[in-house]
Formats: sequence, structure tokens, C-alpha cells
Amino acid sequence: MSDNEVRELLFADDIEEMLQSAAITSLGQPSISSPSRRMTNIFPTRKQKEFLENAMIVAGKRFGINTKPRDDQIFLGRYELAQLLQFDTHKSVRLDVWENHHMAWVLACVCGVRHGSLGTARGGTRDGKKYPTWEDVWFTRGPIAGSFNLDIKFRVLKGENGPEDLKEEMTLDFKIMSPTHSDHLPISPPHRLLAIAIRRGLLTMHDTIESLLEGQEYMIQIKP
Repeated sequence: MSDNEVRELLFADDIEEMLQSAAITSLGQPSISSPSRRMTNIFPTRKQKEFLENAMIVAGKRFGINTKPRDDQIFLGRYELAQLLQFDTHKSVRLDVWENHHMAWVLACVCGVRHGSLGTARGGTRDGKKYPTWEDVWFTRGPIAGSFNLDIKFRVLKGENGPEDLKEEMTLDFKIMSPTHSDHLPISPPHRLLAIAIRRGLLTMHDTIESLLEGQEYMIQIKP
């Protein structure tokens, strides 16, 4: 089933037909709720899950499901994210793995972008042209020693793929200022990304944190 057919289904008047169609693949395989599929070890594909999630979004908006604010709702704020980063750092073994995960979490929190704007999920299409690279980031020094700003370009601004989803892909240029409070340093995208760049030897003039802090240049250059 093509994306255009999915969009047409999301605008369907018959909600039941839409839900049933969302569970069927383009190859005409049985529904994930059918007995023949339930008795096997075959799990829904990523595309099937996406269809069902979109159908649930439409159903929720159409029938007003979960539209009222909840007093007991738990939010993941900056303080909770900092705790999560600290906990995961102590529990994780591979530095090259968790530093990428933490960078994605911090960017998602500070910039409010979805995971589809940061990288591909398991089973997704690996189109590197859609995700930020080192060519899409620019570092500058702030007015205070040790403060750094970050300009980053998200090549694709992902939405929920629902009825109001944009017909054309859009980019997003984001300027992230250096935090003014030391408690916010653990979730500072400029500082975390600079630390990764130093560990990977990507900066033109600096290969240590000490050298970076003592530098005087306004623009911090990345190797081509």
C-alpha cells in the first residue's frame, strides 16, 4: 500500500473500513488480528504499525478520545532527562554507543524534533541525506568563557504522518544558545556535540577540551 493510499484512508468517512485496511499489507497478507497470523511467530511490520498508529490518531481526533488534560500526567523535563543521562552513563559499557544516544535525546528535548528527524529506526530506509551530518552544524563562542552556541540544520522536519501532515518535506534551522545555568550543562547540545567532535578528532584547531576553552576564535571550525 502506497503512502498516497494511506493518506486517502486517513480521510475515509468509514472509520471501521479505515482500521481494517490499515492492518493489511500491499501484498494482501492476512490481518494481524486474523487467526492464521496470530498462531505464527510473524510480527507486524514497521509499515503495518505505522498504518495502525495513524488510524488511532484519526480515531482519537474524530471521537475526542484523550483530549482533556490529566492532572496525574507525568512529564519528562530537563531535570528528569539529566538524571536519565547520568544513570545511563554509569550503566552503559560502550562510550561510542551511549554518546550518540544521549546526543539524540538532548536534541529531541531542546529542539522538540521527532526521532525521524535525527536518524533512521530499525527497519527503516537508511537515506543519509535526510539526517543531520557534521556539515549541518556550526559552533560559535558565547560572551562568557566556556559558553558555546550551536546552529544546526535538520534536513527533514518529521511529523506524525496524520491528516494534517505536510505534503512536502521541510527543513528546520535551529539556533541553540549556551545554557546560562550550570545545572543545564548536562543537557546542552553545543557542549555535548563539541565533546564528541574532540573525541573523534574533528575540530580543526583543537584536540583537547583545555585547548578549546583557551581558544579565542569566534567560529570553531570542523575539519572538511
